Amino acid sequence: MRLMSELLRDEQGFILSAETVLLGTVGVIGATVGLSAVSRSVNDELTEVALAFRSLDQSFEIEGAANCGACIAGSKYKQQPVELSLKQLCDEIEQARHQERRETEEARQHLEKRLHEERQSREKHEAERRHEMERHDKEHHDKERHEAERREMERNREGEQKKPDMKKPDSKKPEKNRKPKDEEISI
Repeated sequence: MRLMSELLRDEQGFILSAETVLLGTVGVIGATVGLSAVSRSVNDELTEVALAFRSLDQSFEIEGAANCGACIAGSKYKQQPVELSLKQLCDEIEQARHQERRETEEARQHLEKRLHEERQSREKHEAERRHEMERHDKEHHDKERHEAERREMERNREGEQKKPDMKKPDSKKPEKNRKPKDEEISI
């Protein structure tokens, strides 16, 4: 338990672990490229071996024999000419390579198509999300504006209710300090 707690608190290996990850990545990339080159070289060498075997002339002829009433049948095999045989083999190899290239190109096109569809889907999703956020922000802004207007109206109502009546004096009611009009004329 003590060892585990020391390992959890230990931060000295951080730089080393980052370096290890970097070196591991470079190593894996290098190994991948190297194995690809080895694979190509092995295929080329095996092609050369196949051509060498095909170049061997395996034609033979055994004469039959007859003696003292017994006979042995002969045998014969004539291989097609080496040039024709090698041409056929090279054509088969070229067809196989062409087929491999075509399959690789189809796989690449299929992968590009899938990546394009995923990119479009991601962009569509992102646009929908942005639109939803804008709509949400607008609703939130409108809600805050309406709330501010409502509070302002309430303040105005409260202000009107709390203000003392400061209306103009009514001209029909005589003021206490004011003299009636008749007296004013009599002077």
